[in-house]
Amino acid sequence: MNKTIIITGAGGFIGACLVNHFLSSGWKIKALVHRLPTTGLPNVEYITYNMMQTPNESIFQEVDALIHCAYVRFEKNKHADEINCNGTKTLIELCRKSQIKMIFLSSLSAHENAQSHYGRSKLQCEKLFDLQQEVVLKTGLVIGKKGLFGEMLYRMNHSRFFPLLDGGKQKVQSIFMEDLFSILDVILSRNLSGKYCIAEPNPITLKEFYSELANQLHKKITFVSIPLQWMYVVCRLLEKLNIKFPVTSDNLLGLKQMTTFETKEDLLKFGITIKNYKESFQSLLK
Repeated sequence: MNKTIIITGAGGFIGACLVNHFLSSGWKIKALVHRLPTTGLPNVEYITYNMMQTPNESIFQEVDALIHCAYVRFEKNKHADEINCNGTKTLIELCRKSQIKMIFLSSLSAHENAQSHYGRSKLQCEKLFDLQQEVVLKTGLVIGKKGLFGEMLYRMNHSRFFPLLDGGKQKVQSIFMEDLFSILDVILSRNLSGKYCIAEPNPITLKEFYSELANQLHKKITFVSIPLQWMYVVCRLLEKLNIKFPVTSDNLLGLKQMTTFETKEDLLKFGITIKNYKESFQSLLK
């Protein structure tokens, strides 16, 4: 009998990729989305879901696992931090009641020195979990065709100039989407619990990261160093004027407080070797 998995935030970049992955692996999918798609995937049950409301308990019947990707951004709702925390708490209670394995997708941006709403909110949610029975995955920058990395690809493909905030000296650790799938498969097959940091073990600077991407795209890019604090002021002004911009002030706060994590020991627990950023680029762009 096929197992059933709930994926929250299934309309987003990572959530949608997870739906495709688990569908191809033979799972029954309950995709919790903010808006129902006009054309959904066959054999996927789409259910409208709002983090501010308690889901119907019937959704959680005969379900084996839940991956929580849904997240309300601060720039879209000023009460986002509270909504994310309370919504996550509600899902935890429902999963425990129905004995469902719950996996929370967090981020390396979530740490005690975080200044961004994203990082602080994710960290607050992490603390709600019982690591003896549930899983918190702190992911690095996820390399895939959409999302944040997709925006990087688009900008690099459509301009000869690329901004480097404070010269791109910040350190980054990434993980290829396919490697994230493999880790989730191991967690579910072995019924693992705990908190894991999953990203390539060796951090590199954003300048190195972008330079390698330009090289593999065969693009001649001129990097332009921009003071991060100056860009933050610009973003705040544009946000007050309700003018859309590729990055937000919260993105910049996250970039300002980027930190690195030791991931080697956690990765060894899964028995797989993940790709570094160069190998991830090659796999994605081929």
